[in-house]
Amino acid sequence: MNCLLKIFLLTGVVKEFQIEEDKLIKFLQKVRKSYHDENPFHNWYHAWSVTHCAFMLMKETAIGKILGMKEKLAVLIACLTHDLSHPGVNSDFLIKSASPIALQFPFSNVLEQMHWDEARSLFEEGRETNFLSHVQEELRAEILEMVHQGILATDMQIHKQIVNSLSNRRDSLADFEEDDMTLLSDKAMTVYDATSPADRLELFKAVVHCADLSGQVMEAPVAYSFGRAVLEEFHQQAQREKMENLQESAFMKNLHEPLAQAKTQLGFLHYVVGPLWKCMADLFPQVTSQYDRIQERSREIDFENLESWQGRHEGLKG
Repeated sequence: MNCLLKIFLLTGVVKEFQIEEDKLIKFLQKVRKSYHDENPFHNWYHAWSVTHCAFMLMKETAIGKILGMKEKLAVLIACLTHDLSHPGVNSDFLIKSASPIALQFPFSNVLEQMHWDEARSLFEEGRETNFLSHVQEELRAEILEMVHQGILATDMQIHKQIVNSLSNRRDSLADFEEDDMTLLSDKAMTVYDATSPADRLELFKAVVHCADLSGQVMEAPVAYSFGRAVLEEFHQQAQREKMENLQESAFMKNLHEPLAQAKTQLGFLHYVVGPLWKCMADLFPQVTSQYDRIQERSREIDFENLESWQGRHEGLKG
């Protein structure tokens, strides 16, 4: 809790919005308790990591100069709450199993709608977790709507949309010297108009989405841990689908086998997080080393020597 409180303080939002620290602490404690520790991946450790990544993006790159204080506060709230009460299975599973959650939120993005509903409830009038209770109503509504948009931005159904938005912004930098990191970083600030609410919202959603998909940009041991956890959670869902006679998710099949594990991980690195973080690195060169780590993880997958790759992951569940 102390680290998270420090993040809120260092970001400047506590002072800007005159947030009462005791209410903020109650909010953080409630959020922590709402995550299911039994989930291999979608647990408090993931939420904390996502929040820390977003904080570092705002602190170390021009993103912090483009986003306003409202966006910065919304980033922290959205990252912390984006997977509240995650059941350890995806939206597709909830829909095809006719889960009460899917019936309550009859949308394709069941989970994101549920996470937002849980997050919103923490800011209801009279809740001890509502550290925005003193904020002017219109401003509070704006912040919470951004949180809403941020949580929805973690839906993988809009992944391509976010990658395309970053790619389009990157194309505007084509005429600048790529070897001048300082110049490129400064020019990236002109790609997004800091006075434009629409531009700030677009970047805000990209930050939350990138932070959510940051597990493989971490140092190797952390990346291995996150990779193993995702595969374990997928494998558990596949087993449940089989037990409950549900249509099996193709990309979750046979994850007890090293070959399937390697193919799934490589596909994720090459086609999902790779393109996303390449755009971020091109726009904000300070995260180039993070993108390089994705490339390193990809090169480590040797289909001729899967035992070596598995060894780095300390043995995935079989």
